[in-house]
Amino acid sequence: MLEVLLKKELQEKGIQGVKVESAGTLQETKGNSANEHSITCMVELGLNLRNHRSRWFGDLNLIDYDLIVCMEEEQLNILTYLGIPLEKILVANKGAGGVPNPFKKDLAAYQECSKVLQQVAREIVNSFLRVLSLNTKSPNI
Repeated sequence: MLEVLLKKELQEKGIQGVKVESAGTLQETKGNSANEHSITCMVELGLNLRNHRSRWFGDLNLIDYDLIVCMEEEQLNILTYLGIPLEKILVANKGAGGVPNPFKKDLAAYQECSKVLQQVAREIVNSFLRVLSLNTKSPNI
């Protein structure tokens, strides 16, 4: 959900040239479509998640990304163990312990997660606006 939310925020702010991609830490979910509750949450916001296919982060060259957004501290620990510099990693909603994980829960849990991710996307894009005003290179997320 965060990928499409970030793209929406970037578009609304008129920011172009930022590459936003999604990948997860569970290799066994690679290639899966988005959860129906996730799709419903995005439809409620006018966004399309139907064509989404999950990717495994191990298939990516993570060092090429300017920012990697994790949903929880455990993911941050995995990335730092793999050698990703701490300054390239952001734990979303860190002050509240990360993003609430709705996996295998009801629609209400996904809607709560969606609300948190909407706020996270706004905060990330607003931070990029400050960075972009100082830098001409477009970041990759």
